[in-house]
Amino acid sequence: MKLADSKKALSALAATAAILPNIAIADSPSESIVFGYKHHKYSEADASKSATGTNSVGRYDIDVNQFQLLLPIGSKYQVNFDYQTETMSGASPWYTYKSNDGKVHQAMSGASIKDTRDDIKVSLSTYSDNSTLTVGIANSSEDDYTGNSVSAAYSHTSEDKMQTYAISADYSDDTVDPVDKDAFEPARVEEQDKQSFSTMLSMTQTINRNMIWQMSGGFIYKEGYLSDPYKLVDIVDPLDTTQRILIGDQRPEDRTAWLLTSRTRNYIESAQAALHIDYRYYSDNWDLNSHTLEAKWIQNIAEDWRIIPSVRYYTQSATDFYQTYYESERRQKYYSTDYRLSSYGAITLGLKVETKIDNWLVNLGYEQYRSDGSYGLESAHQDNPGLVDFDILSFGFYYTFD
Repeated sequence: MKLADSKKALSALAATAAILPNIAIADSPSESIVFGYKHHKYSEADASKSATGTNSVGRYDIDVNQFQLLLPIGSKYQVNFDYQTETMSGASPWYTYKSNDGKVHQAMSGASIKDTRDDIKVSLSTYSDNSTLTVGIANSSEDDYTGNSVSAAYSHTSEDKMQTYAISADYSDDTVDPVDKDAFEPARVEEQDKQSFSTMLSMTQTINRNMIWQMSGGFIYKEGYLSDPYKLVDIVDPLDTTQRILIGDQRPEDRTAWLLTSRTRNYIESAQAALHIDYRYYSDNWDLNSHTLEAKWIQNIAEDWRIIPSVRYYTQSATDFYQTYYESERRQKYYSTDYRLSSYGAITLGLKVETKIDNWLVNLGYEQYRSDGSYGLESAHQDNPGLVDFDILSFGFYYTFD
């Protein structure tokens, strides 16, 4: 492939990728209507006998279907439609307990969880000179959860096209209404509400004709019911310290977080390839801090064919109220043994192959995610037995109408 053709192909890929979530807003509408579809098959590894203290237990399987439509209207407007549906089934971590041998095990919910989630988002972008304004609305619904959100984003590119400044914000109002409230002891909570607000500022700098760098900072605030209604905690009975009881997961009713990201896109002419390097730092008032580092290599291997290997490393500290197992009552009354709040690290390896055939862009991808307490930068006092490993197989296509 000639260098000019290579750059043209990569530019076409970037334009098509702009319809995907979390991609920076383009500075002009698409020249054509684009329709996309993607299917993901998510499979969690079975919980082991050593983790549960019982026979191996199957965990979550999720099928995800995504549909996307990019619709330009004239030379100044563009509408994006995004629809996603998920079908999930299996078992999830319920609570931890200490067995007679002194080891902490994970009790599972049993293979009774079946649910479907539907997400829909509509956004409108308007373009004027070097600026873009996008507003959107979204709805998410499942058997026990409803979320409604609004969002807005504005970006401006300098006259010399070397810098782009952007600001975005979104607000969400959600309702949690657990199913089977009285089927378990203790009973699950009644209908609860929560709200969240986030904002992000970013600056994108063109370093040279082959390199772009972006720095961004964000703020997230959540309040309301932030606990997990389907998780329990095994604690010492405050009325009889010789006994233990189960209570519902209990977390603070507000959460404030800050994040900082850096993204670099570097096209390497000699290799006809592009290197993407992303870093994110996250910190919140629950004392959870995390680092995410990801690298992707986009390699042209033949005309209109490319292969994309990737690696991502993630590490986080535990929240200040999390424990794998509670030996005594906590004064603050916050309790959670959720593995997602524990100290751990994770490594994700990915490989994607894609090709452009006429108006079609087709891709096939695979990701392998493995987590462990020893992978984290902060050593866990005790690994949570509910830590998950999973694999994702995905297939997708995008069609550009003439």
